[in-house]
Amino acid sequence: KLNLDDEVHKFVPYFPRKKYPVRIRQLLGHLGGISHYRNYDLEGHFKYPKNTRESIAVFENFELIAEPGTRYQYSSYGFNLLGAVIEGASGKSYGEYMTENVWKPFGMKNTRLDNPLDIIPNRVKGYQVINGKVKHSEFVDISSRFAAGGLRSTVPDMLNFAKGLYEGKVLSEGSRNAMWSSQATKAGEYVGYGYGWGTSTGNGRFIVGHSGGQAETRTYLLVVPRKKFAAAVAINSESAFSANYARRLFEIVMEEPWQIRQYAKTKRERTILRGIDSAFDYGMRYYNQNARPRAKDNGDLSAAFKYFNDALNSSSAEIGKKFSKGIHPASKEASVKVVSHMADMLKREGKNLDTYYHGGALPFFGDYIKWYRSQ
Repeated sequence: KLNLDDEVHKFVPYFPRKKYPVRIRQLLGHLGGISHYRNYDLEGHFKYPKNTRESIAVFENFELIAEPGTRYQYSSYGFNLLGAVIEGASGKSYGEYMTENVWKPFGMKNTRLDNPLDIIPNRVKGYQVINGKVKHSEFVDISSRFAAGGLRSTVPDMLNFAKGLYEGKVLSEGSRNAMWSSQATKAGEYVGYGYGWGTSTGNGRFIVGHSGGQAETRTYLLVVPRKKFAAAVAINSESAFSANYARRLFEIVMEEPWQIRQYAKTKRERTILRGIDSAFDYGMRYYNQNARPRAKDNGDLSAAFKYFNDALNSSSAEIGKKFSKGIHPASKEASVKVVSHMADMLKREGKNLDTYYHGGALPFFGDYIKWYRSQ
């Protein structure tokens, strides 16, 4: 019933038209120009319930922060607007639609829109620390964040969500792969966010995840699709940093480091090391996700190697800039093409690529150069 490039106004006609059209795809990647909270002292502490129309009214008259597609700005309000799109397209409330089409098929029996008046078995209390002392969390009615944090759930349900996506119970493989791939600005810079998921990488692995935080809780869901691994964390303390727990679980279960910091003596060497580390992270992630190199043909690959070698031979001031650009569409993803090609060649030669997630960029580049010289 909808296309990701549809304007939101098609499904939410009461949302005021802005200077530029706002599209569904842009909202999914926080590229829609919709503001985040502007006055959290007011907007973050509502005490009374709000329906969808009232929730949209909180921000509907805010001006866009930028032309959609040009700037990444995390926005809970943008996801509330997506919730209103779901209601407009389906003719059902957000909670009804999600229960029938996502939570129930995924076996998420304990996930629901929160209601402070309902008796929910094993409802957990939240805590905060004030002046070094543990206190109850402030009561906030989170119905105004219905599609952007207005839920109650459990750790097993969060894991069932990851498992259901992996098993293709709701989305096609193509849609899921698009959801887990970074969107880019109109200027050709990846933003590290796909459709509702963070798409950064842990030492070259194809990893996706998302954090959550509001009164009473801090949460994190980390997924490594190719390894059928997921870690879910929910903490009823506002002072906790949930991502640390998920990453530590990753290290324990996967038996590999989340990130490798390697040493170099000089400033120039450190800059080069950071550059090849970045290339390794995103090139290996691409290959791990797509099982193929990024370059289209030999000419494309040759241009990528030229960019990469030019970056290595640049002045100290330019090396970092060129490597930073090398992972983005604006530079035609030169670094990604180089490293994903290297990974493909090493795999063809019988190398187990998993060993490089333990050793990092230097053994990877060393093995490729050794193989290349032997040929």
